[in-house]
Amino acid sequence: EQAAGADRVDGRTDLYSLGAICYEMLVGDPPHVASTVQGVLAKVRAEQPTAVHLLRPSISVAVSDVIARALAKQPGDRYASARAMRDALVSAASLPVSSSRAHESSRATPARVVGAGLALAAVAASAWMMRPRETSPVVPTAARFAVAPIPDAAIGRAPTLSPDGAALVYAGDAESGRKVFVRRVSELEARALDGTHGALAAAVSPDGRRIAFTTNDDRLLRIGVDGSDMTDLGSVFRYTNTTWLNDSAVVFDSPGERGLALVSAAGGPARVITQIDTSRHDTAHLLPLSVSDGRFIVFTALRDRSGPSVQVGELCVMRMGDAERAPAAYTSLHLIARGAFAYVDGWLLYVRADARALMAVRFDPERAEVTGEPQPVLEQEGGGIDKVTLARNGTLLYSRLVLPSNAPVIVDSAGTATPVRAGLSGAFMNPRVSRDGRRIVVQRVTSQGSDAWMYDLVSGTERRITTVGSALGPAFDAGDRDIVYVSSQDGRDALWTTPIEGGGSPRRVVASSGAFAASPSHDPNVLLFQRRVNGPWSIWRAGATETMPVAVVQAAHDAFMPTLSPDGRWLAWAASESGRYEVYLRPFPGPGSTVQVSIDGGTEPAWSPDGRTIFYRADRRMMAATISSTEPREVTRRRALFTDTFDGDMPMPHRNYDVMPDGRRFVMIAPTESRAPETIVALNWLAEFRAKVAAGPR
Repeated sequence: EQAAGADRVDGRTDLYSLGAICYEMLVGDPPHVASTVQGVLAKVRAEQPTAVHLLRPSISVAVSDVIARALAKQPGDRYASARAMRDALVSAASLPVSSSRAHESSRATPARVVGAGLALAAVAASAWMMRPRETSPVVPTAARFAVAPIPDAAIGRAPTLSPDGAALVYAGDAESGRKVFVRRVSELEARALDGTHGALAAAVSPDGRRIAFTTNDDRLLRIGVDGSDMTDLGSVFRYTNTTWLNDSAVVFDSPGERGLALVSAAGGPARVITQIDTSRHDTAHLLPLSVSDGRFIVFTALRDRSGPSVQVGELCVMRMGDAERAPAAYTSLHLIARGAFAYVDGWLLYVRADARALMAVRFDPERAEVTGEPQPVLEQEGGGIDKVTLARNGTLLYSRLVLPSNAPVIVDSAGTATPVRAGLSGAFMNPRVSRDGRRIVVQRVTSQGSDAWMYDLVSGTERRITTVGSALGPAFDAGDRDIVYVSSQDGRDALWTTPIEGGGSPRRVVASSGAFAASPSHDPNVLLFQRRVNGPWSIWRAGATETMPVAVVQAAHDAFMPTLSPDGRWLAWAASESGRYEVYLRPFPGPGSTVQVSIDGGTEPAWSPDGRTIFYRADRRMMAATISSTEPREVTRRRALFTDTFDGDMPMPHRNYDVMPDGRRFVMIAPTESRAPETIVALNWLAEFRAKVAAGPR
């Protein structure tokens, strides 16, 4: 009844559970056995368990019948009470074994006596526990189980529940590509929604009728749960966090402006509803939660940190009525957390900073204050709590966070990988090699945040270059003396440099909201980067002679991952001009015609050192396109080098590899451990929560 989301769950459900326990005590196995929770549930709904007396001849038919009645599919077919079941079992235990087996045992065997006695003891204990109490009530315990992974499709991001708890909604892989899936808990099969190609994450409206989802081409879309009424809500970063304010509007965090934004569910322009406060050292507002029917938003304010590092900050609250015409002021709740996920009975529920517990604290949104000490209401051994959903029927769902485990490797043209350093493993991305091929710099995420680390390929040594905790996309400058990176360490997005050998302080070279993925050229006066602010990605240029960045490629579609040829005369980049991402080439700084380099898709372009080849990635293949040396430039050959099993540009749109100086090898990021994410489901958790907070702190 609980798994199917039945409206009524009473003592007869407990009798079913008791019947299952008695069955296993007598037989040695549960009544239904399968390799997954879903398989067990399928058998519960469709199959009758084999009768106890057929598996254990020492058990009488009468006892077997008592267990079978307790396991009846319909609650009305079970015993009316634990007392009735106890009486039936006492009576059955006194009856002889059936005459067809009487010759095997003319008296009660030890196995029969022990089996019936254990079952009787279990029933009696259950009846005793269900008697009226005069002492303090027992805290209800939620039925909890793990699903790893969701069997219908590979999970792209953590799944969520519909508000009524009746359906699981997630983005996963189908034969025709990534889509939104809806699976009712009462059904075994998930249904893919047509038209949701490229889906990455989903959020369900409060009425359960519509789904907002982000895509890998940086769009926010809305669709009915039945697959109807698709609406494009605008351009967003692909890993934006979304929530429904109410049934008519969606709130999302906006990495470009670093504040929260709101868009009508009917479509139209988005408007900013919060702006970061640099005086508080805010760098981003993330993970919005609608409270009190959309009158308030609770969110996480990151401090001195941004990017794909641990998202821990202070919980804040803002009043939506104050954001009608301009971004609203907000109030800190002075709670360090990973994010709030529910507001129930006057309690704000959130994930503790160490991700080892769910916490609850009394919260008054009208007064924007919390009272009393936070108390843990769920603890997870080993931590990793992430993406929590609480449905109205009391079902809790959360994921066990699986941090990436990978390492930089050197890959030859056949796809054979050699570790940069034996035994190295962590969370790496964006490797870049020095022009002499002796060193690589790479972004590494640790508990201190995201920083630039350098690895010497000759000596095998490693060194941390930055200590800001928010250094993204590091790269060598034109002279291999400095590291260029993106950071919001002073409260705004900017390109920074820091000396490799020390002796100098970090220096901000370009301040530009939404800047990302610096691409230095051989010319120290030309620094390319991509930028996104409430619209598509675009490509910009900065240098020593410009006081302000200048747009290089700016259009109605995404344009990013710029890279200049070694002679500085040609620009290659990726764009969604045709409706899918392809690699393009044109003279730099222009004018001149544009040449399409890739066909059938392509991203992450990089030049060979001799300027004759553009490498790119497409459909899990590393590709090489030969470029003619005479005008007009054109592609003379395309070939696949190897099957690409290495980490790509997720979660941030960037080139996640580099070309070695010999032009025949690459530095890439290889997974070092494969761990499927766990999804934890706790049925009837709301009752457990209410009992815990009523009992007070431990």
